[in-house]
Amino acid sequence: MLPGNSGLLSQKAAAARPNRRPDIQGLRAVALVMAVAFHAGLPVPGGFVGVDIFFVISGYVVALMLQREWASTGSIGFRHFYLRRFQRLTPALAVMVSCTVVISALVLSPLGTQQATALTAAGSMVMLANVAIAATTFGYFGADANANPLLTTWSLSVEEQFYLFFPLILFLSWMVARRIRRSRGPGRSIPILVMGAVTLVSLGLALWVVDHRIAHVPFPAVGYFSPFTRAWEFAAGALLALGLPGVRAVGRRVALACSIVGMAMLVACPWVINGAQPYPGVTTLLPVIGTLLVILGGVVERNPVSSVLATGPFVKLGDWSYSVYLWHWPVIVFAAVIWPGNALVLVLAALLSFVPALIAFRWVEEPSRKLPPLGRTRTAGLIAVTLAVPLALAMLLWVAVDHGYWNTSVQAYQAAVLPDHLTTDSGCLNLRSPSELSDTDCLWNASASGRPIYLVGDSHADHLSEAVVGAGTALGSPVRAFTPGGCPLVAAYLRRPGLLPSIVDQCNDYMSDRLAWLEQQAPGIVVIANSDGYWTSPDVAVGPTLDTMTTDPTLRRAKISEALKSTVERLQRSGHDVLLVQDVPQFEGAFAWLASDCSTLQIARAACVQEMPLQEARVNQGWVHDLIEGVAKMTSATTVDLTSELCPANACLTVVDGVVRYRDSEHLTVPASEALVPQFTRAVRAAVAGGIVRRQSPG
Repeated sequence: MLPGNSGLLSQKAAAARPNRRPDIQGLRAVALVMAVAFHAGLPVPGGFVGVDIFFVISGYVVALMLQREWASTGSIGFRHFYLRRFQRLTPALAVMVSCTVVISALVLSPLGTQQATALTAAGSMVMLANVAIAATTFGYFGADANANPLLTTWSLSVEEQFYLFFPLILFLSWMVARRIRRSRGPGRSIPILVMGAVTLVSLGLALWVVDHRIAHVPFPAVGYFSPFTRAWEFAAGALLALGLPGVRAVGRRVALACSIVGMAMLVACPWVINGAQPYPGVTTLLPVIGTLLVILGGVVERNPVSSVLATGPFVKLGDWSYSVYLWHWPVIVFAAVIWPGNALVLVLAALLSFVPALIAFRWVEEPSRKLPPLGRTRTAGLIAVTLAVPLALAMLLWVAVDHGYWNTSVQAYQAAVLPDHLTTDSGCLNLRSPSELSDTDCLWNASASGRPIYLVGDSHADHLSEAVVGAGTALGSPVRAFTPGGCPLVAAYLRRPGLLPSIVDQCNDYMSDRLAWLEQQAPGIVVIANSDGYWTSPDVAVGPTLDTMTTDPTLRRAKISEALKSTVERLQRSGHDVLLVQDVPQFEGAFAWLASDCSTLQIARAACVQEMPLQEARVNQGWVHDLIEGVAKMTSATTVDLTSELCPANACLTVVDGVVRYRDSEHLTVPASEALVPQFTRAVRAAVAGGIVRRQSPG
């Protein structure tokens, strides 16, 4: 159970009930502060581990509760267990989700964000928010995830999925243990062995995912949002609860040491861990073990750490933690949309979120937890009403946004921004080796007999796929395209900040394989389109080998030029002509822009547009353009520059004459790419003519 879900009401109530531990409620407060501070943009890069602390506490508290029920009754009341979980979690969640959906319709964008919100809202009410979020984002730390006001509900769904199976696993293990004891065999350790096996298998899966960095393995098998790679955190807490008889034998000094070391580990987490590390993985052991040690230390008797955690402010914040956890993130997201780029606003929004949270705690969470036992009919009615309102609102939002709010401006914007480009839609935006594909994969104009065209590069090649395929159609040429995101076609190693060495190797291996594959193909025109972002970013290291990569500006330029020149020459020796695409002007810095940041009202009023002086693009990207032109002259390759088309009258615009050209700061829309067919038709012809001249030239 996430913040506050154990039903611990207050320090006074806890003191009146000896089975309750106020220090654990105080530990929830610690976890909550970490999570809220992280989401508010404060300098705690690992504050997201607050969720891991909650997971461990949940496993411990629920296992302890079920163990006491089994010891006193010899059974588990599943109906009562699930109903209590519903009463404690779902009404408060339903109110927050309903309010968030309504506000999202007014504040958020119909260009993906509202769709993700509607899907997540429905998923959160049926314990599948983590599945919905995994299906609509590229990860917990991505911009698309941060725009979802219901992002944090993923952890609630993981917890609810845990509740669904965990009591049954314990019940069966206790039943087996009882049978073994009746036959005079050793049976007490069965539940511990079972929970230990769950811990090891789930942890092993999480570590395997990290080791292989298997982004191509589909959810829900693995991943950040998966219950399978998170179950070990709950199970670790359960193991501690099941082993309490042995734990209580720990001496006072050892218990105190456990509490101090555990709290030190938790305090270190927000700064030792960050979002660039693979997660969950080895680093997740730090908050998990730290939480276990703090809980263990408080089991024996009160010590300075547990005493501080059991003080009034910590316990009270722990009481509020579930409602605060529910409300803080939507308030932060909405504030960030209304007042973008203001760091102070995020902090103020986090503090302001306590207002709706405490209202919900007083009028929704507490009353629903204290409901007396209900009959079957009233219980069914409670469940139906609680679920019906948010689900209905989510459906209404989905239908409205799916129809573009019946507004022609919104519909036109959606038609431009939402469709995938040809290569993405055909599954060619991945790291599969070209040699693994069939002859018909990523192929267009298959029946054409002209000289083949090969489109290669990263996502900046992908967003030109309509233009290149259209040029192939006009010229009677087949087109093959391979455009994996983040992997440019250049004979060099690239390392971006936070990227694992294994990914650097994987990208370089793919690039090498792609070049080797092209060398074996029928001579044609190779269109190379890469993002300038690798070269303009001062943090990207470049080099011909892993050992020679550098971020030194002067050395980087030389290595980039040599790598691109080597790439072009290899292709030319294989009989290909090469067309180098100058990257599109990118809206950077103060001009950074994202179509999905625009609200429905902004789009309806035609106010969703960004303008940037052409000079700004030249300052940021000019030297890369000069470098590419220099390589083209050295190799007699051809270049195509789209700047004049995208920045008429020395101004770059995201929308021109009603046509939406950019979907974000650096990627074109499908209509914009389609409009570039004439330019690429001329450029391909020029590349062919240039190749003829080059081959006829002496030497």
